[in-house]
Amino acid sequence: MLKLDVKDKKILSILDMDARMPLSKIAKKVGLSREVVTYRIKQLEKKGIIEGYFAVIDLPKLNLLYGRLQFSYNNMNKKKKKELTEYCDKHSKIPWLLFSDGKFDVSMVIVVKNLQEIHEVHDDIREHFGNYLQNPSISFGYKIYHYKHNFLYETHDLKEFLFGENYDNTQKLNKFDYQLIDILSKDANQPIVTIAAKLNSNAKRVSYRIKKLINDKIILGFRAQINTRILGYDRYHMDLRIKKCDKEKQAKLLKFLKQHQKVIYITIPLGINDMEFEINVKNATELAEIMENFKELFSTMEINYSKYLMLEEPILSYFPMFETLVS
Repeated sequence: MLKLDVKDKKILSILDMDARMPLSKIAKKVGLSREVVTYRIKQLEKKGIIEGYFAVIDLPKLNLLYGRLQFSYNNMNKKKKKELTEYCDKHSKIPWLLFSDGKFDVSMVIVVKNLQEIHEVHDDIREHFGNYLQNPSISFGYKIYHYKHNFLYETHDLKEFLFGENYDNTQKLNKFDYQLIDILSKDANQPIVTIAAKLNSNAKRVSYRIKKLINDKIILGFRAQINTRILGYDRYHMDLRIKKCDKEKQAKLLKFLKQHQKVIYITIPLGINDMEFEINVKNATELAEIMENFKELFSTMEINYSKYLMLEEPILSYFPMFETLVS
């Protein structure tokens, strides 16, 4: 288990929700030289605390559906698990893959234009791995709230990125913008000149288009992918089913979760669950205590929950391969 010193916490706290902040600005905020900040970031990457950087894309703005397909194992083995990872990594419509322990063993995000494409991806997975996966479940992310890992920095910063804030204002991008988002969704920390070279363009144009995508709220922000396991935390996904709920009660529940220091994602889904969230804890005992207090606090809503421990995210992005959008 690795530990962060005060300066590393400050650096990580910035990169958590603003991964493209200039090094000179980070240095000024942290009180170190640019060279020392650069070294410290490289060490955080080398130690595996920072696993990468990604852009958070508001997919509904691009008229895209954000679906999630989940399975339990059926005689899964290491070889087939590796094949599944490689298959999903090459699949143009699966930008995120999770292996877990609990209610589900495999979760994958599917980004598509319509329900037909969801069905096609589902059939693809069943055709190639149907003997090793069972009990499929499909849901859609209607709204997803992103929060900082405040528990790591001993802060209470309620800044959020809200996926799905406005479904009415959809936009159509050109090929250049799709390619640009594709690059940023997989490695958001690249210098402008590097991105420009990949796009056979110039830095001025790339910089302008990034600012435009941010102003249009297509790009919600840039985040560091932080490995909380290596820092001694377990990450759980919690599914909530509420028997007695109205808008007022749901708003109170949402407010509570937003303000909880260890909650980093909240999802309002379309599916069997009424609400979902991800939380980081030291161990299962801490989670049990939190959920016991949680159920007591919201006892009138009669909430049932299920959980699964999030083990590994071999694929993490918020965008499908751009070829699927310009074809």
